[in-house]
Formats: sequence, C-alpha cells, structure tokens
Amino acid sequence: MLILAYIVWILLTIVTLAFYGRVIVWLLMLIVPDSERIFTQNVFYRTVFNLSEPAIAPFRRLVPMSGSIDFLSFIMAIISLNLVRTIVGGLAQARFFI
Repeated sequence: MLILAYIVWILLTIVTLAFYGRVIVWLLMLIVPDSERIFTQNVFYRTVFNLSEPAIAPFRRLVPMSGSIDFLSFIMAIISLNLVRTIVGGLAQARFFI
C-alpha cells in the first residue's frame, strides 16, 4: 500500500508541474506576438493542457466565469491538488498504509 501512495503522490506531482507549465505558457502567450497559433500547435502546450485540464474541469462547473479569463477555477484546482498531494505525501511518510 505504501508503493501505491508513492505512485499517487508522483502522479499528483506531475499534474502540479503541468499546472506550472500552463502558467508559463500563459505568460509567454502574453509576451510573444501571434503566440496563440504557435503554442496551440506545440507538443509541450498540448501535453500540459491535456494533463491539467481534467483537474480544472470540475471547478469550472462550480465557479461561474467572470469575464474571459478563468482564474478562480484554476486557483481552486491548484490549491486542492496541492492539499491532496500534501495529505498523500504525509500519509506515505507516516506509513499509515502499511
């Protein structure tokens, strides 16, 4: 069971890194002109989007959009993901799964 906890923690860490990658891509889209066309065809962007979107989608259904930018569901998703990751990591280190 301890191995399962570590595997879940690693998967959550990968999704968290995808969230940070999504922020980096978003910042680059603000800086680089005509970047939406460039980044949407990029393999890195598609991978980051496909890893992070399933975690954001449930929060988008809960939170109404405020304008064209959806920050609140993104922030709620990253906070809850980090909370679950911390709990799973703490349980794995405390060896409750043995």
